[in-house]
Amino acid sequence: MKKLKVSSVKPLGKKQTYNLHMKGDQHNFLLGNGVVSGNSHAVAYSVITYWTAYLKAHYPTEFYAALISCETKPDKVIQFISSARDAGITILPPDVNYSGVEHQPEGKNIRIGLGHIKGMPRQIAEEIIRIRDGV
Repeated sequence: MKKLKVSSVKPLGKKQTYNLHMKGDQHNFLLGNGVVSGNSHAVAYSVITYWTAYLKAHYPTEFYAALISCETKPDKVIQFISSARDAGITILPPDVNYSGVEHQPEGKNIRIGLGHIKGMPRQIAEEIIRIRDGV
């Protein structure tokens, strides 16, 4: 594939125009609409940011349950739980009768998962759930 380089940018009249300046050819990408972009990774980040914001706004309980479940650093977990509480979400304690392995949405609340109890191996949490559910 031939590498494209921006040599100049000319106004197109009343159409929306861009003033692009790029050096080197390592970041030049031709987009589907014919526009050359030097920041294609920024487009990917913007899509991720858009969907993250959408999920946080429209599905906050599910968003925070997933976010807290994915984090392994205790200080970050505490920060995310605090943010969830600030958003009006109640954090419920782990319960052998209701908890899964991971944190789960429970109505407008989040139930702490058995797999996140300090000192409890994940295999034990999975076995408790298997016995409880009769699988």
